[in-house]
Amino acid sequence: MRTRIFKIDYLNVQRMGSSETQVSSGQVSSAGSSDSSSGSSDNNRDNDDDNDNSDNQTVVGTRLKTNTDADFWAGLSETISIIIGAGENRRVVVSPQSGMVIVHALASELRAVAEFLDKAELSLRRQVILEAKILEVELSDGFQAGVNWSALAEVGQDKNVIFGTGLTNSVRTINPVTGDTTLTNTILGTPTATTATSDSVGGVFSAALNLKDFNALIDLLSTQGSVQVLSSPRISTVNNQKAVIKVGTDEFFVTEISSETTTNTSSTTSTDVELTPFFSGIALDVTPQISEEGEVVLHIHPTVSEVTDQTKTVVGPNGDLVLPLALSSIRETDSIVRARNGQVVVIGGLMQNSSTDNNAKTPFLGDLPLLGNAFRQKRQSSVKSELVILLKPIIADDDAWRSSIEGSQRRILEFQQGL
Repeated sequence: MRTRIFKIDYLNVQRMGSSETQVSSGQVSSAGSSDSSSGSSDNNRDNDDDNDNSDNQTVVGTRLKTNTDADFWAGLSETISIIIGAGENRRVVVSPQSGMVIVHALASELRAVAEFLDKAELSLRRQVILEAKILEVELSDGFQAGVNWSALAEVGQDKNVIFGTGLTNSVRTINPVTGDTTLTNTILGTPTATTATSDSVGGVFSAALNLKDFNALIDLLSTQGSVQVLSSPRISTVNNQKAVIKVGTDEFFVTEISSETTTNTSSTTSTDVELTPFFSGIALDVTPQISEEGEVVLHIHPTVSEVTDQTKTVVGPNGDLVLPLALSSIRETDSIVRARNGQVVVIGGLMQNSSTDNNAKTPFLGDLPLLGNAFRQKRQSSVKSELVILLKPIIADDDAWRSSIEGSQRRILEFQQGL
């Protein structure tokens, strides 16, 4: 029996992440009785999440939830214990704080542990640079049905594209009195993958193709409408670790109002207002898995949300009740795609209609009663746009860092020459 100390370079952290996409149709009332037990265990509370016995139950059409749990040190101790077995005098001591693992076992078992740790360390050290561009394409008159992706394969170097689908588009409102949430969504597909060439492609999809940069694809989109770059995030992350990018603002809205009346010598009414933050902006979370062959499997969950004020009037027996609501317009997708090192992943098909009222009038004459209508003009313009998300994973090595630095220097030089 021998004792050997292995050095492991890894953070002493435990990360847990969760991504969820949900389609709900509001709430329904239930006449069932509630649980009369005053205490409950964790298991009972978990069951209550799935089978709620309260008066209101949320109607869920579709729910897609992805959880990640990265507890490296706990998994390492369990794996090494399995390798050396449960024989007599075999011991495994893991010290996350010092980054050391002490193993007491036979020489052959120690060699197996060393081989495993070498392979595990190679996997842990794999790192990927994620370059993203989030584009808004205001479609031209000839492309009101959406971007024509039939030319997508012609942009790639090898004329082949990997396609998949999966998207929701939603509008959510919250009642500040009851706290009820209404989420109107349409899910158009679940993640799939097929191989395509230059056939006609429409609807919601994700694709991966070989490109040196984003410029060729942006040029393709600019032929079909006006392209606006909403965000160009860039982040690095290691193997199997979630990376999150969030750009926007949190606005607080009233989601619940409660009042309490206290009667002593005189009646006193106190009102409690609950505020809930709503995010407006762009959020992107990506989890990569990097293989030895240079392929990257990506879990991608981008969200573009915009929150506006909305006022609802509810007719009641004691008079009308005016409720200030938050109207959240969301475009998001949750999918898993596979791409090779340097390929560009394209997520498209997230369309939206917006309309604006343009009013014009002749000065003074337009303000005249009755006759003023002849000097006023009202016109409603409608704009259809499509959200396109480009994501390029680059496995980080010496060549990748050198290419990235040279690309940054080239862009800075072009910017300086433009000045």
